[in-house]
Amino acid sequence: MPRVNTPPTDTDSRRGFLKRLFATAAAGGALAAPARADDRKSDVVRPFRVGDVRIADHVVGPLLYQAEDADYLLFDAHRTDRRGRSVGTGIAVVRLTECAARRIRVDGDQDVCGWAADPSDLDAAGTYEVNNSSWVRDVVEDQPELAKGAALHHCVFTFQETHFECVLARYDFTVYDGEFDDLLVHLGEEP
Repeated sequence: MPRVNTPPTDTDSRRGFLKRLFATAAAGGALAAPARADDRKSDVVRPFRVGDVRIADHVVGPLLYQAEDADYLLFDAHRTDRRGRSVGTGIAVVRLTECAARRIRVDGDQDVCGWAADPSDLDAAGTYEVNNSSWVRDVVEDQPELAKGAALHHCVFTFQETHFECVLARYDFTVYDGEFDDLLVHLGEEP
């Protein structure tokens, strides 16, 4: 069940609510700058906005579409205005550019995820970035050539029953208003 941003009654939940509230206000609507090497906190999760796209509350999980040139994350979404209000719906298309690693997770698998934060503690239907990510460090250690390229980001997309995580250099997004079959044909034709 998704969390509603209303203060809960017990102290621990209230603390979590306030942390989420202030983190959301501080997010600023874009990927944060890569964490500095001297930053002592590891795996700090912060919300971020994917442009004017907000994951629809009913989405159980995303669809990962792999084309020859890129991977795409697809899910039902709302197009939003500057205040975050829904102004339309469609299929979110998030192009995962220079995606070095990805995984789909379910609630309760935090013991096998390899980083300290548990996505099941995050609000459903949200987008997050993990600053100073231990997973990014592991990926770069396994693939040292990535250290020479663009800064990598650990992004988490949460849904009702699953979570999609990826390590990537950047992303592009849009909300597609047409039919799903037409979208797949269009993605298959992109250069």
